[in-house]
Amino acid sequence: MKKIEDFIEENYPNFSSCEKIAELDDLYKLVHDEYEEGESAHELLEREFGGDVEMAYPQIYKWYESTYLEVLIKTINAHLAKQG
Repeated sequence: MKKIEDFIEENYPNFSSCEKIAELDDLYKLVHDEYEEGESAHELLEREFGGDVEMAYPQIYKWYESTYLEVLIKTINAHLAKQG
């Protein structure tokens, strides 16, 4: 997984300031139960799902998968564009 993360970081356009990457990170934290109260992932959970991660888990996971796929596709396209 680390190789994929490195590939994304190296090739995704404007990686460090991209809202889609931040959204993916928040969703990852929700899916893997790695968030704390007050963090942006927790705020997303409250705003979108009323704070109930157990009830919303299937929706959160589907959103995470969709966002991850979107990021991968954009990353691959950017990498291919760099190759000429």
